[in-house]
Amino acid sequence: MKKICLSILILLSVSLNAQDLTYSNKKENTDIKFVDGKIAFWDVMISKSRMTFAGGFGAKLYLNGFYLGLNYDYHYLDGLAEASSSENIKGSSIYAPTKSRNADITVGYFKQKEKEGKVKIFLKGVGRTKYYALIDAKYNKFFGAQIGYKSGFSHLTIPTGVAVKDYYANTNVTTDGGMSTFMRYGWISFGPSYGKIVDVEADFKGYGVKKRRDFFKIYANCIIAATTSLEDVYYTQANNTSKTLVNQYVLQGNVVMSNIGFNAGIEEHKFAGVGLIYGIEGGLLPGVKKGGNIYIAIKWGMIIGKAFGGK
Repeated sequence: MKKICLSILILLSVSLNAQDLTYSNKKENTDIKFVDGKIAFWDVMISKSRMTFAGGFGAKLYLNGFYLGLNYDYHYLDGLAEASSSENIKGSSIYAPTKSRNADITVGYFKQKEKEGKVKIFLKGVGRTKYYALIDAKYNKFFGAQIGYKSGFSHLTIPTGVAVKDYYANTNVTTDGGMSTFMRYGWISFGPSYGKIVDVEADFKGYGVKKRRDFFKIYANCIIAATTSLEDVYYTQANNTSKTLVNQYVLQGNVVMSNIGFNAGIEEHKFAGVGLIYGIEGGLLPGVKKGGNIYIAIKWGMIIGKAFGGK
C-alpha cells in the first residue's frame, strides 16, 4: 500500500492539496503494444498560402518499438487562404475546381527504456474541477527516428510578382496580381521522435480502480519535395481599354519553388475504449518560394483500437 499527494486541476491551473490517499498498483505494463483506427472530423491548417478544415481516417501500429502510421485527409473546407488573402487574386486554375486531399505513410523504430517516476491518473470530476493523483509507477520512454512519404494535391495561393509564361504568346511575364492554383506533390520526410508510453492501473481507497493508458510523442522532420507540379491558370489583365484580357499562364517550370521544408509537433493517444488522438504541428512547407509557406496545424480525432502485451 502506498500514499500519495492529491493534485487538483481547476480549469487551467494546478494546485496541491495536503490530503493523503491510499492506493495499490495493480498494473505497470512497460511492454505495451497497440493497434488503432482513427477518424477525424476537424483538423485545421492555418497558412498564408493554404488554409483548410479537413477530415479523414487513419491507422497506427506500435509493436516492440516498430511504429507504422497511415493517414488520409480530405479538405472539405478548402481555399480559405484565397478568400482571406490581401492579394488582388486575378487568376485561378484552368481545371475544374476540386478539394485538396492527401495520403501519407510513416515508418519508425524507437528504442524503449523502462523508467520509474510520477504518473498522473484522473480520479474524478466535480463540475469544472478535475481531481488527479500523482503515483509512483513504471512506464516506458522511447527515442528513435521515422521516415515518411506524403502525396496529394493542395489548393494554394501564389503572390504578386512571380515569373510565369504566357501560353499563347510563348513569352515570359511577371504577374501584377495574385493567383490560386493546385499543386500536386510527393514529399519525403525524416527525423527524430521522443516520447512516453504509460499503461498503469491503481486501486484507490474510496475511488476504486483507475487507469491511465496513453502514447505521447514529440517529433521533428526535414521535408524534401520529391515531385512537384503546378497547374496552369487563367489570368485577367487590363488592356488599356474598357476590355479585360484573359491569358493562360504556365506556372510549372517557371515559378521559382522551394523544395525544402521542416516541421515539429506533439501527438498524444489516449486509449479508453473509444479514445482520443490530438496534437499540434507547425513548420515550413515546400511550395512557391517566398509564398507564405509557414503553417500551424491542429489535429483531433477519435480512435478505436486495442492495446496489448504486458508482464
